Amino acid sequence: APGDYVEIEVPNFSASKLALLLYGIPLAVFIATLLFMIGLDFSELLSLLTAFSSMAVFYIGLSIYDRKNREKLMPIIIRKVSIKDVFTTIK
Repeated sequence: APGDYVEIEVPNFSASKLALLLYGIPLAVFIATLLFMIGLDFSELLSLLTAFSSMAVFYIGLSIYDRKNREKLMPIIIRKVSIKDVFTTIK
C-alpha cells in the first residue's frame, strides 16, 4: 500500500558501468565517426551530421535493449518492513 516501508533489492549493475554505457560509448562513437569521415576527406558538415547520426543509432539500439531487458534491471520488493525495523537499520 502507498506509504509502506519495504526492503528492495536492486540488480548488480554499477553506476560507473551505466555512466560509461550512457555517455562514454556514445561519445567515443561520435568522435570515431567524425575523425573517420574527416580522414576520408568528407566535408566537416557532412562528417558532423554523420557523427550525430551514428550516435543517434547507438541510442536507438540502447533504447531497444532497455525495452527488452527492463524487467531484469528494475528493483524488486523483497518484503514489507515495520517502522521499527526501518529505524534500527538506519543506524
